[in-house]
Amino acid sequence: MVAACWSPHRKQLANLITPTQDQCPYCNYSPCDDYHQFWGCPKLDDSPWPEVESTQKFVSMASEQVSTLPCLWLRGLLPADMCMSSPITPPVQQDVVTIYDPFGVTLDALEWLPGLYGTGASGGKWGAYHELRRCGCGVASMTGFSAPFTLQWAARFPLPGTHQSVPRAELYAIYMLVTRVKYGVLKVVSDSFVNVDMYHKGKLAALKSVNSDLWKAVFAHVEVMNIRLQIYWVPGHLDTKVIKSRVRVEDIFFALNFCADKFADQAAHESQLEMNPVSSLMFNCTLVKKIQRRSTRILVSHVEKHKYDKKFPLQSEAKPTLQHFVQASSHNL
Repeated sequence: MVAACWSPHRKQLANLITPTQDQCPYCNYSPCDDYHQFWGCPKLDDSPWPEVESTQKFVSMASEQVSTLPCLWLRGLLPADMCMSSPITPPVQQDVVTIYDPFGVTLDALEWLPGLYGTGASGGKWGAYHELRRCGCGVASMTGFSAPFTLQWAARFPLPGTHQSVPRAELYAIYMLVTRVKYGVLKVVSDSFVNVDMYHKGKLAALKSVNSDLWKAVFAHVEVMNIRLQIYWVPGHLDTKVIKSRVRVEDIFFALNFCADKFADQAAHESQLEMNPVSSLMFNCTLVKKIQRRSTRILVSHVEKHKYDKKFPLQSEAKPTLQHFVQASSHNL
């Protein structure tokens, strides 16, 4: 959108077109500046496009604010001072772990038993917005390896630090599990393909990744404690999505991933920002998206109309048929 949507009036001021071409392609109004092109043209009231029709209610607002906020109404760019009305509460900086242990499996909250676990993560309610995202992590284990499964133990905790992303939260769940197991064989089931794949590429590749700090701690703990770590990938959300996979998913793997995701969702929910400080930002972000879609549709419509008018300036005459030649002939046919 930026610097790529010159109105006819701007083109005329730059001597790219003649003054007679400085007019709206729909209503012939002149001069056709940016405001008229995107908001002021009366023909936009009759537009069949939903991107335009649904935003006609903002015309009066655009008319009032276009002189002070041209970047918003003419380019779809949100000014910095419209992002947040108050400072954003930062994410937690320390581990806050909540353990579900109905069978009394763990005697020490800082030491977890080896075995088979599922891990998961969630971006939370505002996961689509980086500044508002607060990720949660979950870990779960079952009482047995065959159905019916019973949840034996679980833990949930938020992702600490300013780097809030779901892949990092998925890895943080693995990191927390690995660093709290002190001996034996540890098997982890995760639906984070990027992290499972990174682990199997080896230590050198993992230490070059964006989350190298967590990988460094994972590999160091495994080496010091002589833990036999095995990580398996499982397709996520198999309860709601039908995923075509050539590899059969074990029932226990599905159950572990499902429970870990539920605890991760709960951890993310407990860490979310309140609606009050983010409501204005959400409204403005939604408004920007609508303005961008409207402006794009109008620009595309102008281009399509120009191509159509250029390609079909006049209706071509019908070609004569054989019957016309027979009737026009002086011969007796």
